[in-house]
Amino acid sequence: MSEEHRKLHRRKSFKTVRFLQTPGGDGIECRMSDMHSQGARLTFKGSVPEVGKDVYIMILPEQILKAAVPKWKTSSEIGIKFKEPIQYLVKHDHVNHV
Repeated sequence: MSEEHRKLHRRKSFKTVRFLQTPGGDGIECRMSDMHSQGARLTFKGSVPEVGKDVYIMILPEQILKAAVPKWKTSSEIGIKFKEPIQYLVKHDHVNHV
């Protein structure tokens, strides 16, 4: 993960998403806690599912499918980096200055 990516401002989000192991899989509903155009933090009600090299999220209710790579994991959250930025959010990205 690039240092610039880590400095991007994350917006709070209360979006419901479906976490998928494969694009057509059943998935698990979770909440996107914060996000920017290049990644997001997903919060699960129960245990975090096992993750592979690639994962997918379906952003609801818009039905937007995004491919991602898991970057970190705790007992209730997963951090993901989108393989391609969410274009409508790019214009809102700005770097946090410490």
